[in-house]
Amino acid sequence: MAQPRLRVAIVGAGIGGLVTALCLSKHDDIEVTIYESAHRLAALGAGIGFWPRSREILKALDLEDTLIETAGTTAPGPEGTNYVCRKSDQPEGYVFYTIKTGGQLRLHRADFQTALVERLKQVGGPQPICSKRLVSYTDTAGTPVELAFEDRTNVTCDLLIGADGMKSRVRAAMMEKLAEGAKDAVGAEMYRESAKLVWSGYIVYRCMLPAGKLRQRAPEHSLLSTPMVYTGSNNNAIIGYTIQGGEQVNVVVWTSHLAHENGQYSGGEWMGKGRKSEFVDRLQGWEPEVQALLDCFDEEPLRWVIHVTKPEGLPTYTHGRAVVLGDAAHTMLAFQGSGAGQAVEDAWILSNLISDPKVTRETLPTALRVYDTVRRPFDIRAQELARVDGHMMVLDYKGTDIEDVDERTALSRCGATIQRDWEWLWTTSAEGMVQASLNQLHEELRA
Repeated sequence: MAQPRLRVAIVGAGIGGLVTALCLSKHDDIEVTIYESAHRLAALGAGIGFWPRSREILKALDLEDTLIETAGTTAPGPEGTNYVCRKSDQPEGYVFYTIKTGGQLRLHRADFQTALVERLKQVGGPQPICSKRLVSYTDTAGTPVELAFEDRTNVTCDLLIGADGMKSRVRAAMMEKLAEGAKDAVGAEMYRESAKLVWSGYIVYRCMLPAGKLRQRAPEHSLLSTPMVYTGSNNNAIIGYTIQGGEQVNVVVWTSHLAHENGQYSGGEWMGKGRKSEFVDRLQGWEPEVQALLDCFDEEPLRWVIHVTKPEGLPTYTHGRAVVLGDAAHTMLAFQGSGAGQAVEDAWILSNLISDPKVTRETLPTALRVYDTVRRPFDIRAQELARVDGHMMVLDYKGTDIEDVDERTALSRCGATIQRDWEWLWTTSAEGMVQASLNQLHEELRA
């Protein structure tokens, strides 16, 4: 058997890691291995969405039809995925804006992960090797990259891809290596600090409601047929939509503590079981549709203290022969529903670069630098749009031209801001970025 052109180790079997593996699996001269820290791939997570920009990539991977079938729906059109925004902190709420979208495919994260693993089996791609938690890696010129795991095993590769999520060990190790090579203490501290996440100022409570339970409580509830945003006083919001063919309702309650935005959270664990009582008081007096949701909510919903990468982003996505993507590179807020799609885009563009026949072990760092040049500014912009739209959705207008206008005008402007900020998700394509990346790669290799 011929020696592979590249041996790729992917750390993390989430969306970004599995999509990257699927993209690379069609290339016979690239050997791919996936390492996952979990003991097994469990059916965890909540609802996620894909807009036309990322759906275009899923279609190119022959995945979209499978996902539509998995989701128990038809090909999503704009009408079924418009988001209706209501001012709800009063006995009788009212609609103040409808965000008209380009069509969002919504499904359970675990269903998407399962579909990716099955697709990898079909094409003869790698299956994740579980219980492999990375400790560190060594990247010395002239020798393969070496990965060390907690089980005291070591493996080597030509390229390390960190797709290991928000608490990425690849990101932390990469920034530490950059810090060790910095010219001064200030530069070293900058790299080390950039690897750390900051508190977004939000705590969310997630719940998957059986649609039948909600229907029994409120037969005409809007969420049974329409994606909804309920928002109101004290900068709180509820976002929900159906998944799994309408059998489940994905609901997220956003509670805001925006005075602490970009600070540090000192209240303990970031994720675990919460209590419904932690947020019910914030929603007292809200309209009947909200109260019906609360009646159906789990008593111990999943509680997430939402952390994100710093607003300025990482100083780089790559160093030597290591690179990060997805949440490992740019953990962001969910107010555009673009986080999963961004991971898919990262995987698509990185895979197109490193699978180019001109990329060898020697020229690999050039391909990684091109990926960094193209994706990092784009991701930082997407992260900022999601942050701004979060403030709009929880009605935090401070410091904007919305602050001093009447309520109806303010709400209308909020909706219009979100509409404008979302439109890139269905009016643009990632293919132009792929071609620009490849053109830049070829120019640099010629030079």
